[in-house]
Amino acid sequence: MIKKFIGYYKPHMKLFMLDMTCAFLAAAADLFYPMISRKIINDVIPNRQLSLLYKLVIFLVMLYIKVNI
Repeated sequence: MIKKFIGYYKPHMKLFMLDMTCAFLAAAADLFYPMISRKIINDVIPNRQLSLLYKLVIFLVMLYIKVNI
């Protein structure tokens, strides 16, 4: 079954690898949301670091737009 699957993708291996790379990057980007949110809630807001808060919010918005386009 796997040989048959590979046979279909062999002529399009570059496109398949590009697709798998983009899927991996999108999944990795989804892992950043909770990590950055935790940092914002635990460190940035209590220490009143507004400039860092704005930078992280802009980064999250850009990441969200990039992943969902």
